[in-house]
Amino acid sequence: MLNATNRVERLFDILPGGRLEARNVNMVRGFGRNLGRNGNEINLVVGSIARVQVGGQFTATACMFRERNNTLPGFIDEIRRKIRTPTARNRQFGQLFLVLGGSLTLTVCRSLRFRPFGNGILNAMVIGRDINVVAGMCTLIGHNTGSSSLWSVNYFIAGAIGLVMGGTLTLVGGNNIGANLLQCQSGMMVNIGSIAGTLITIGYGYTTSKGFLFRNIIGQFGAVAGVSIMVGFVRGSADCCKWVAGAGTTHATYTGINNRHAGAETGYAVSSAFFGVGSSNYVGSGTNFYQAVPRIGTALTVSSNGAGLTSFVGAGTSTNSFTVQLSAQLVRFNAAAGSDLFQGAGWHTNINTTRFSFQLVNAFVGAGNTIFLGFGGAAFIRTYSSSVRFLQWNP
Repeated sequence: MLNATNRVERLFDILPGGRLEARNVNMVRGFGRNLGRNGNEINLVVGSIARVQVGGQFTATACMFRERNNTLPGFIDEIRRKIRTPTARNRQFGQLFLVLGGSLTLTVCRSLRFRPFGNGILNAMVIGRDINVVAGMCTLIGHNTGSSSLWSVNYFIAGAIGLVMGGTLTLVGGNNIGANLLQCQSGMMVNIGSIAGTLITIGYGYTTSKGFLFRNIIGQFGAVAGVSIMVGFVRGSADCCKWVAGAGTTHATYTGINNRHAGAETGYAVSSAFFGVGSSNYVGSGTNFYQAVPRIGTALTVSSNGAGLTSFVGAGTSTNSFTVQLSAQLVRFNAAAGSDLFQGAGWHTNINTTRFSFQLVNAFVGAGNTIFLGFGGAAFIRTYSSSVRFLQWNP
């Protein structure tokens, strides 16, 4: 076991041309460094397990990577630090692994974060929490991640599991499981995303459960100007109460390419509120393709306001092929331009798709109860849509 003390910034620094291989080792991340006023205003964490520089190689097999212990004395110290220094903040850039141009390979490894007392420093900015690939290549095979916290707050986060800024990140197999009583976050592609590189996931699963969720984001998964390819990606979420605002709060494509083939998406909530565009899928001026990806969403009460509450296509292109969508709520209120689809100046195509919607009580205010078509175009080929509502109100 390798357990970094408070004075150790990181465990390994792989220099150009260096090579390191680890097997069956339990590693606890480094502390990072304290900067700023009084020496503790900013806690900066950069590659606290390993920093792989240009030409370096790090390979790990059957290892565990852990967050530092969240003890009650440590939590109290964080509260005291925040009281003594109100501007205290955490900054993380590839908190566990930072790849600057080399090669990182993790096979059948695990990453574990357990914070039973929560986080006392609420001012946290995270860019690539587990893995940040600036350049180079990172491959994860059968890699599992788990996280649990009393509460989690990030005012900006991008890539909690992995972020590709210019290289290539590949996930084959593996799963993520997360549980929080309270989670507040804002950011972009907050879980897995590509800014200018290539992201590939094959047979990957993502499962979360939250008591209370407050989120203001642009995409949990997706691409800015890069390429995101997901094959056999399965996502499931269960929340008690959630308030979500933003664009493409599940999948977002700015000017890049986002392709999804096979897999499934499920979401359950007791009460849900959404404000924004494209809660499931947002396409700005990029390209989005869905094939054989069923989506199921259920809730007791839902209130949604915006445009294209399910899918929003601005000036890009979007294609759904062999997809099934099921939506069921007891009470639903929508105020929007296009509950299912908003098509601005781009093009949308549905091929062999089926949609079923059920509400006990449904109310809609706006334009295009199902679809709003602006200057763009849409084609529906062998598309089936059915809605069952016992009480419908359209003012």
